[in-house]
Amino acid sequence: MAILRFTFYGVLVYLYYLVAYPDWTSVGWGLKCFPAILCAAGALYLLFKLMNWSPGLAKVAMEGIFIAGVAVYMGYSMPTRLGEPSPVKQWINGRRPTQIDAEVGLKRLGVDPGSIPGQWVVGLFPYRAARRFP
Repeated sequence: MAILRFTFYGVLVYLYYLVAYPDWTSVGWGLKCFPAILCAAGALYLLFKLMNWSPGLAKVAMEGIFIAGVAVYMGYSMPTRLGEPSPVKQWINGRRPTQIDAEVGLKRLGVDPGSIPGQWVVGLFPYRAARRFP
């Protein structure tokens, strides 16, 4: 069950980037991310099997490191439109995803932002005017 939990974490990070940063341009990037998530989840699962003796806090810390690693990998490797920096660089520069970005991201994925699940996802993001890079 642990490998499913790690894969679920990775898929949640993947969906976050698709919704929060709707300027992605490549379908191949998405096809490349799933095997990377599965390989990383499998490696972490094997590491946990080898570390049966380790305390619970170490396992929780390693799960956090896994989520952070997946987020950084996807944030740096996500292709964006010309002139747009990668999501991690946008985050470092102070640009945070807003509800406007989430609505655009959901529309790109074919989900109606006005539906109940769409409103719930959009509500997770802060409401403020979207600042675009020049």
